Amino acid sequence: MVSLHGKVTGTNMSGFLQDLRFAFRWLRQRPGFALAAMLTLGLGIGANTAIFTVVNAVLIRPLPYSQPERLVMVWNKYPKMGLERAALSGPDFVDRRDRNTVFERLGVYTDAGLNLTGGGEPERLQAIRVSEGFFPVLGVAPVAGRFFLPEEDRPGGAGVAILSAGLWKRRFGADAALVGRSITLNGKPHTVVGIMPERFAFPEARTEIWVPLSLSAEDTAVSQRGNEYLDGAIARLKPGVTLDQAQSDMDRITASILSEAPKEARDYFSGAGWGAVVVPLKENVVGDAGRALWVLLGAVACVLLIACANVSNLMLARSATRQKEIAVRVALGAGRWRILRLLLTESLTLALVGGGIGTLLATWGVDLLMAARPANLPRLEEVSLDGRVLAFTAAVSILAGLLSGLAPALQISAAGTLESLKEGARALAGGGLSRRLRQGLVVSQVSLALVLLIAAGLMLRSFDGLQRVDPGFDSKDLLTMHISLPKSKYPEPVQTLAFFHDLVDRVERLPGVRRAALASLVPFAQGNWTASFFTADHPPRPGETLPLASIRSVSPGYFATLGIPLQRGRDFTRQDGADAPRAVIVDASTARRLWPGEDPLEKRITFSDSYENARWLTVVGVVGGVKDASLDQEPRMMVYLSQERQADRALFLVVRGRGAETSLLPLVRREIAALDPDQPIFAPRTERSYLEDALAQPRFRSGLVSLFAAVALLLASLGIYAVIASSVAQRTREIGIRMSLGARGTDVEWLVLRQGIVSVAAGISIGIVAALAVTRVLSGLLFGVGARDPVTFAGVSLLLAAVALLASYVPARRAARVDPWTALRYE
Repeated sequence: MVSLHGKVTGTNMSGFLQDLRFAFRWLRQRPGFALAAMLTLGLGIGANTAIFTVVNAVLIRPLPYSQPERLVMVWNKYPKMGLERAALSGPDFVDRRDRNTVFERLGVYTDAGLNLTGGGEPERLQAIRVSEGFFPVLGVAPVAGRFFLPEEDRPGGAGVAILSAGLWKRRFGADAALVGRSITLNGKPHTVVGIMPERFAFPEARTEIWVPLSLSAEDTAVSQRGNEYLDGAIARLKPGVTLDQAQSDMDRITASILSEAPKEARDYFSGAGWGAVVVPLKENVVGDAGRALWVLLGAVACVLLIACANVSNLMLARSATRQKEIAVRVALGAGRWRILRLLLTESLTLALVGGGIGTLLATWGVDLLMAARPANLPRLEEVSLDGRVLAFTAAVSILAGLLSGLAPALQISAAGTLESLKEGARALAGGGLSRRLRQGLVVSQVSLALVLLIAAGLMLRSFDGLQRVDPGFDSKDLLTMHISLPKSKYPEPVQTLAFFHDLVDRVERLPGVRRAALASLVPFAQGNWTASFFTADHPPRPGETLPLASIRSVSPGYFATLGIPLQRGRDFTRQDGADAPRAVIVDASTARRLWPGEDPLEKRITFSDSYENARWLTVVGVVGGVKDASLDQEPRMMVYLSQERQADRALFLVVRGRGAETSLLPLVRREIAALDPDQPIFAPRTERSYLEDALAQPRFRSGLVSLFAAVALLLASLGIYAVIASSVAQRTREIGIRMSLGARGTDVEWLVLRQGIVSVAAGISIGIVAALAVTRVLSGLLFGVGARDPVTFAGVSLLLAAVALLASYVPARRAARVDPWTALRYE
């Protein structure tokens, strides 16, 4: 029975409430339609909410510091050497701190692993050394205690430390009396003077403890310019100062420093383009994650649009059953706006309920995203459904309601009343305008689905290419861990070498171990040591930009342990110590670039700043190239130094053997404890896990885009099927007449199938044009495949065409089996 609420009475609010009550009643009477529409919209809204939750936390939400928009990072840069963000030296920091006119404060920090002993098992902490102004720059107060005092940030100052909330809880049981007490770091007592708030972990999420930097006069002397070991500087802009003004001030300071420098130093730094670069802190924190997240948000927006088109098609299909109802309302005096408002209220009701379903799905979706997230995606600890996310969900729900309901509402409200009462239920739904609207919606669904499928295809091919990259070493059965010997306990190189020699010998005797070695850095671990150099047969010319090489200090047997082939010459031995000739090993690509067509053995290189002061190193071996930091980029030139000469105290132990992922670690720990019970290890990991981390972000984004593309394909297929099936139902009598006049089943199949072919062909054509424009955004995220790869475009188009035609064929086949006599009685 038709409910009559045709005339507008009372206020707009009372009219809206009437419409809302009627919308719920109408939907309750059609549970199948309502459930399908709400689930479809809920799926699209939930996907958008889940991705926006991550986008909000990573890209939109302000950093958790006081006035974060005024915070910037300051680095060195050497653009002519390909370095846009490089570390600072002591004099760089002092000059920019004391000479600038744009910063309220400037602080500096550098990595400093510390061993925590006493009161439990020895533990290696992720520690940061910071200048006294570091914490005041950020404007975050400790939850207990205080920050460092100026006198504590000087050589010989009292040993003090500030702990993260995580370390305070994990190691010290959140002891409120810890502030003021002493802990032992690298064998020396340090007084805990402060505890930082929860979630504060600058500059890295894993930072656990901060200690004073304590730069000496020697550290900040002009002679130390170029000794760049300070990881970065953070500054707070003065009120009203822009980023461009800050950069101009740094350029002014650079010019002043160069004008005061000796000619040789001035030529070197000018030739490399040396200077300072100022970058917003948020840009530094987010890194290159922004583009990938915006791509994901665009992908789920496409899914939502397809879902809206599906619901709009469902509502158009239901329009036939409403034509007489609407005609009666109009006859009783309801105007077109009144009818529009009623119909849009129904679609908004569907969308808002769908938004509630989507919010529930989003809570689960965010949990799944967090479980599958790459560890190197920033700010993930801040992901949560906050007010901004809920406002976004409400706005998307309203937009989805309008998008899905507007076309059906406009068409139904525009229908003539007299004609509708006379022509019956098929007049509206089977009319030409309705068919064109529904076919247009199908075309848009196919177009959007094709764009998503092409994006997914490109990213999957890119990810497959990354997986196939040969890293240059064998990651199987390879266990790594970091060991740092405190200087207070191992002050002399001979002591350091003795410890590591004993450790390697002990580990190689363990059951299941095939090889063991040491290195200053293992492939894909964070960090890098680079330096400019030149060769003996190519002395540097004035102002010439010198090549840059990554440097690794390795022990004898390192290459064999990692499975890096020795192509020429020899490996290091324990005789390559301080008293032996200075030997180096280079990788094959470095040898080819430096000495093309020549034998690299016995060639000489130096890291000195001039030919006259050169300390030459002789090439004794050539090894295969290694992808050291990124699978999708060519590595820098690589130079290996002998650990026997370097005697580094902080090294990675690399062990190849059975059980690297399970049973080897406890055995190695036992051997380290036997040598020094106070010596902890840090970051024990398999080399394969490092490779997995390198693939984590590409896997994450390609997997999500592929999932959304599959949902889009399913929704588009259902939309095509629904339109063709509805058309068949509306044309049943026509089909019966054709068959009674002699049309064959194949003729009817082709008649129906042609409708789907036309829509699919139009959608694919539009989608290809759209994809050519859209996929340019993906170019920075792809590896080994172009953004307009013809194979992907052709393959995805054929896949979508096949699925869409199958969705059209099912109702076409059903139409071919229609009984003519039954069809002729169809009304």
